[in-house]
Amino acid sequence: MQFILSIIIVCLVIPYNYCQDKIYSFDSFSLKIVKNELTAIDSSNQIFYKKHFHNPKGFAIDLDGDGVPEFLISDSFERDSSIFYTLYIFNTLDSLALCDSLISGLVEPYEIKSSEAGDLIIVSGNPAVDSLNNDPDNIFLPVNCWKYDSGELLSVNNEIYKIFINENNDIIDFLDNYYASRKADCASSSNVKAALASGYINYIHSGDKILARQFINEYYHCSDINNFEQSLNKICEVSK
Repeated sequence: MQFILSIIIVCLVIPYNYCQDKIYSFDSFSLKIVKNELTAIDSSNQIFYKKHFHNPKGFAIDLDGDGVPEFLISDSFERDSSIFYTLYIFNTLDSLALCDSLISGLVEPYEIKSSEAGDLIIVSGNPAVDSLNNDPDNIFLPVNCWKYDSGELLSVNNEIYKIFINENNDIIDFLDNYYASRKADCASSSNVKAALASGYINYIHSGDKILARQFINEYYHCSDINNFEQSLNKICEVSK
């Protein structure tokens, strides 16, 4: 089966905002995004699917390595001066079908080749920590890693290590700089709860509970540390 990907390839290289109002051609149908609407048109030039979004960015990529590209839309909307993201994944084999979606919260999801998972994975934010972010200039969320297989997204957090450690290296740099000019007390810790929660959860996802406990003991300076840790462990359980 042959797929026409000329426009799609351009859209993978050019920034997404230049790819809107374009036609994406597949073997038996085409897609177009005009403003906030996705439209699918069959070979007879008949519209067979429409879906509205907030601010969609479309692109195609073969997530599962089967030679058939999936069509992805990263949608976003603004609330209280913050941007929230959701990812939608469509199957393009023969026709168009919405297979799965992923709420990513304050972090826009992205794809990356993982040597650990042996395939392309999607990295998203964890919206369970959205509410802890109170500084729009310093947004922190723990990440979740996903693999697309058989038409659905499957968590591969337990197969990944490097991504979580790299994320935490940046978090630790931020916290070291933050505490360098402030007293290490509960008031200071309360202002960076999102960073603290993200670092802890990332370590748990990496499988390193010892580093998670060392991290929270070093950087969280409130008397309710045990309750805080328990609340984060519950988030980890839901994210598995």
